[in-house]
Amino acid sequence: MRKYIIKTSLCFLTLFLPYAIIHSQDSILFIVNESVEVVQLTSDIYQHTSYVEMEMWGRVGANGLIIKSASGALMVDTPWNNAQTKTLIEWIRNEWKMEVLKVIVTHSHTDCAGGLKACQEAGIESYGLALTDEYLKQKKQPSLTYTFLDSLFIRLDDMHF
Repeated sequence: MRKYIIKTSLCFLTLFLPYAIIHSQDSILFIVNESVEVVQLTSDIYQHTSYVEMEMWGRVGANGLIIKSASGALMVDTPWNNAQTKTLIEWIRNEWKMEVLKVIVTHSHTDCAGGLKACQEAGIESYGLALTDEYLKQKKQPSLTYTFLDSLFIRLDDMHF
């Protein structure tokens, strides 16, 4: 009986503690659709999470950021694919009444650059390392609008990145 209580307690903590921690910080979860969600981290910073099914691992999530400013939003990394990215861009437009102005792509894998074409179609400027752009071109993926070698300075209203 004691082992059962310990196992049940561990299971409860494993399943519900992360939920309790997230929600104890007064974060707000927005369900965009079945494969994209957004969590408010601060008044102007949000985490977007998108999910895809992978044969070997099941449902896999990838995270990025959205930073709101008076003139629009900056996205760090895209969701997994163009459909998810388009959905997120439209959600931002409809819910926040603003446009995504820029996206920073941190690397060339699909969990960060998979929605680059949707960003380009929406007129969003993209930024990333020159090496990332080179890898994207090798994979016949869309190119970045602006590249840099070792550092980047981006201004969005009174914020500097």
